[in-house]
Amino acid sequence: MKRTALVGILAMIINAQMAFAEITEKRVEYKLDSVSLIGFIYSDTTKTENLPGVLVFSDWMGVGPFAKERGKQLAALGYRAFVADIYGNGLRAKNQEEAAQLATKYKSDRPLMRKRAESALQALLANA
Repeated sequence: MKRTALVGILAMIINAQMAFAEITEKRVEYKLDSVSLIGFIYSDTTKTENLPGVLVFSDWMGVGPFAKERGKQLAALGYRAFVADIYGNGLRAKNQEEAAQLATKYKSDRPLMRKRAESALQALLANA
């Protein structure tokens, strides 16, 4: 019961802050080795001070509406959010089977996944 009430209160706070925020989305192309990556940075233009940054990683389907919405919500809370492209070239899985293949590649190659995450962090810092 307490947890449900807390979630409801947090949702109201986020919605209220989003009503007054001016959230912008900026497409950011960045590279790692020879792979092009496409991320999105979200920030509130009503905030002019240096904002803390947050990396957002998508679900296994790739960067899509869910991850982008989380980026917008974080921006409304006062963060600069960067939605990272782990798969490269803005690739999105067409179905669950393709998502499993894509995700397995990075799950079984942690150094590659870490490099992709580090390149996303560098892209966030370059756009701060």
